[in-house]
Amino acid sequence: MNPFAEFHRKEESRRYNALNPADKVTLSLTRLFLANRWSRNFLIVYSMLLHLLVMVTLYRMSLWEECRHDHETPNFANPIDMPGVGMLGGNGENI
Repeated sequence: MNPFAEFHRKEESRRYNALNPADKVTLSLTRLFLANRWSRNFLIVYSMLLHLLVMVTLYRMSLWEECRHDHETPNFANPIDMPGVGMLGGNGENI
């Protein structure tokens, strides 16, 4: 066997064994997903769909917040302080 290939294999094995368990899982999953064309395409489509879902959700929530703000009473028009409304009579006098 080629001594350079053997050295490369041993070094790769040594570096892999030096990794912590989380890094080993990440490296194994990365190798799995990058192993063939179908898994790479699946990963790209999946990430694009997740981005689309986040964008649509944010867009819909922004519309909902805007709708909610349109129906709030402005601060300057507090109905309790206005004459003829609340605790005041129709002519502006206290009841």
